[in-house]
Order: sequence, then structure tokens, then C-alpha cells
Amino acid sequence: MSNEKSPTWPYVLAFAQQMERQLSRHRDRGDRPGWMSAEPRDLVLEMKVQTDKAGDLVEKLRMMGETRPELPDVLAVLLKRCAHAANFAMMVADRLGALDVEHLGPGMLPPPEALAVERSAGDAPETAEQWKNQTLRLRKELSAERERCADLAHQLQQADEKGRDLSGLAYERKQKMDEARSDLAATRRSLDDANAVAIEAEKQVAAEKAAHAKTQDMLAKTQDVVKGLKAAIDSARSTLRATHVPDGVLP
Repeated sequence: MSNEKSPTWPYVLAFAQQMERQLSRHRDRGDRPGWMSAEPRDLVLEMKVQTDKAGDLVEKLRMMGETRPELPDVLAVLLKRCAHAANFAMMVADRLGALDVEHLGPGMLPPPEALAVERSAGDAPETAEQWKNQTLRLRKELSAERERCADLAHQLQQADEKGRDLSGLAYERKQKMDEARSDLAATRRSLDDANAVAIEAEKQVAAEKAAHAKTQDMLAKTQDVVKGLKAAIDSARSTLRATHVPDGVLP
């Protein structure tokens, strides 16, 4: 399929023009020799930075809606970030030898005029009006970056406050757990003391029971002796009476 018949080719070409526009604005960084001498890992990190910035803009667009007057400016910044990320992805592929333009088939590369970059606000201005427009554009970009930084600072502050709240809650819970452990230890000591008192009381009760049993035994023996003495006295009286002892002699 030729490029002219591809339904996606116009979008690829339009985006490639944006990529070339961003590259043309940074010719002072060495162009292809510059990225061919860079570390692939550094290029990947730069690509991630641009994709993160694009992600922040996507989130901002989601929150701001489609009726805000600054929507076109945010979309323009988003397109620039996406083109930057794509350029770094292209640099990685080229740096590692995966992009070999010399072996591309016919029709896979657009004609040079298709990628011709028209003069835009990003190019060096020549007139006072262009300087004014570029200044306004840069101020808008700076305002968008400041707003993004303010949003990030607010999110960091909220995260920090949440972390402090969680730390305070964890400290309070730790204090309560320490108090509960202290109360539990005191209760255990009280139970041990009460158990010792109960054991001592049981010993005393057992000793008193033994003493009472001994007293009862001695009392029973004493009663038996008394009964024996009474029986002996009665027997003596009976014997004396049998021998005709006059009345009044014996008690």
C-alpha cells in the first residue's frame, strides 16, 4: 500500500512534522551526532521525563473539561511533549542501530518537502509582532508550568499532612497499646499476689482443721476417762454398800 492510500499516513506525517520542528529548535545540541554519542540509558530517561510531563497534561485536560479558554494552549504544550518523547524514542532506536534509513523500502520515507517545517512561533522571530507573539506563547507555557508545579506542591503537601496524620495515629495507638500492656502486667501481678494469699489461707485453714481435729480427739479421750472414773466410783459405792457400811459414812 502506498503512503497516499494509507488512512493513517496524514497523521503520521503531521506528527513527524512536529518532531522535526522540535529537533530544528535544538540544532545547537548537535543533531544526530549528538544523540549518537549519548548513552542509550540517558536517552530513555529523557523519554520517560517527557512522557511523564505529557501524562500530567492529560490529567490536567481531564480535570479542566472542554470549555476552558486555555484549552488550545494546553493542547499545544501536550503536542510538544509528545513530539519530544517520540524524538527520544527515535534517538534510542537510531543509537542502538535499529533504525537504518538506508535499507528502508521505496515509499516508506516521505519526500523531503513533506517534512519541511514552516516558520512557527518556536523559530527565531524576525519582526516585532513575531517577538510579541513568541513572548506571549512563552508566558503561557511558563504559566502552565507554574500551575503544574503548584499542583504538584499541593499534592506533596497533602501527602505530607496525610503522612503526619498517620504517624500521629500510629503514635497514639502505640501509646494505648503500651498502656494496655502495663495494665495487663499490673493485673497479672495482682492475680499472682491474690493466688499467694489464697495458698497461705488454705495452709492456715488446713492447720486449723488439724488442730481442731486434735482437740476433738483429746476431748473425746478426756470424756472416756471421765466416764471410766464415774464407773469406778459407782462400782466402789456399790461394793461398800454391799459390806453394810452405815449411812452417812460414804458421800
